[in-house]
Amino acid sequence: MTDYSSAIEKYTPSSEERKKLSSISDKARDFIDSYCSSEGIDADAVLVGSVAKGTNLKGADLDLFIRFDRKYSRKEMETLGLDIGHKVLSNGIERYAEHPYVTGFMEGVKLDLVPCYRILPGQKKVSSVDRTPLHTEYVKTNLDRSQLSDVLLLKVFAKSIGVYGSEVTTSGFSGYICEILVIEYGSFVNVLKTFAGWKGSFKLGKNEYVGKFRDPVIIIDPVDDDRNAAAAISRENLSRMILASKLFLKGKEKDFFNLERPMGPFKRDDRGTAIRIFSVPRPDLIDDVIYPQALRMKNSICSILEREGFEPMDSEVEVSDRVRILIECRRDRPPAFVLHRGPPVDSDNVLDFIETWRHRDVLRGPYIKEDRLYIDLKGGRKSIEEAVLGDIGPLNIGKSLNRYKREIGIESPDLSAEDPLLQRFLARGLF
Repeated sequence: MTDYSSAIEKYTPSSEERKKLSSISDKARDFIDSYCSSEGIDADAVLVGSVAKGTNLKGADLDLFIRFDRKYSRKEMETLGLDIGHKVLSNGIERYAEHPYVTGFMEGVKLDLVPCYRILPGQKKVSSVDRTPLHTEYVKTNLDRSQLSDVLLLKVFAKSIGVYGSEVTTSGFSGYICEILVIEYGSFVNVLKTFAGWKGSFKLGKNEYVGKFRDPVIIIDPVDDDRNAAAAISRENLSRMILASKLFLKGKEKDFFNLERPMGPFKRDDRGTAIRIFSVPRPDLIDDVIYPQALRMKNSICSILEREGFEPMDSEVEVSDRVRILIECRRDRPPAFVLHRGPPVDSDNVLDFIETWRHRDVLRGPYIKEDRLYIDLKGGRKSIEEAVLGDIGPLNIGKSLNRYKREIGIESPDLSAEDPLLQRFLARGLF
């Protein structure tokens, strides 16, 4: 039987850390409750998240929600919430997700102060963050204290294979999902056994609710039957969890509880392909807002490259001080002609397609191949750079990125360069 004690000890917060977190949260909560009472504001503060549930790893942040009565309008709730947040955190800054909130540091610990509405179980939410206090109560009520270490192990396991976190940059398993899985299956090992034996999309919940969703992972939220709590998890990360569970249970990998693993070895050999890195300035927005736009930009560039015959094969996205997108193409020069695929012959717009292309300068077509129309177009673009910069203008690459279309930087990276984006691409493995 595997001994997990060293991993549990390594990542469990010390009693001193727990006391410090408790002291800071109590101080902030007492201030908010006292201020709201003195100002006649119908709101109270509640600690949520992993620290409140006792499932946090070392170095956790604090999440304090300011719950307002529903008599306040959304604008009133947000304005009051920000005002209270700045009174708690004089050095705090405002961030914007679904609600604006204040984040900062108190005694060296990161603290998020998030306004929300006070709702009861089964009561209709106003915004998604309103459920969070209910999630905390659900876990505290249903997770046995003996299972806290199982949640910790599952979180560390997920972190070690790169699938921990529901933010869009990860599209993985949130802490709440880890807690639900341990509550449902009883232990860390049982969760892994479940994934190791799973086929197809993962589903947990009553069929009448599961059937409403088409996501790769469907876990019905215990506090809201109309919500898939696992909607953020990508099919790729489900696949990673399944494979990692198989390897771990068979004893094929020994390093699943090491979060400081160095990047694995990788080759810098010439791949015989065309690699380009496209970049634009980063707007002053949180990653969860920027990243979906970065993906849109990537897809827009790939559509141009595909249309022009450069055959994009793979990509990597980075959101740091700039938005950077690495795309690998099969060739760096276009072919003599490009095969342009049209609609199926039974589609409603097939006649419009024919009319559009009938009088254009094409090499051949439109013609029928199997059930679809095709056209052979002349090649002729000189380079990837000209193709992208020439065609990106009318495309929507994201609300906050569109203004940078004239500033797109394009570089052909040296494969020996110490570039984290390039290294991550070249070193990509199972986990």
